[in-house]
Amino acid sequence: LIQSSKPPIVVRRGPRGFGFTIHTVRVYYGDTDYYTMHHLVSAVSEQGAAWAAGLRAGDLITQLNGESVQGLLHTQVLRLLLAAPHATLRATPLDQTTIQVKYPNK
Repeated sequence: LIQSSKPPIVVRRGPRGFGFTIHTVRVYYGDTDYYTMHHLVSAVSEQGAAWAAGLRAGDLITQLNGESVQGLLHTQVLRLLLAAPHATLRATPLDQTTIQVKYPNK
């Protein structure tokens, strides 16, 4: 279970969107082949409402409009995000979670 260390972030959609982008990553359970999907903020416009509200690149999104996003596909998260004129996010910096980043051997 991942707890959000930030208060809810409310962002209104502007003419150029919400002012942030997300990407989806697989998070594996230990050394198994089983994983779940998590959603990370990859960029935030410093002139946008998301930045002013405290959202940062590297934040792990845990909830969107009151719904947990863990395990959802990227397209499902985008649908939730685009379904309303504003978004309420719960997020926490990735480095404050137990998720470990590992890179594949080359």
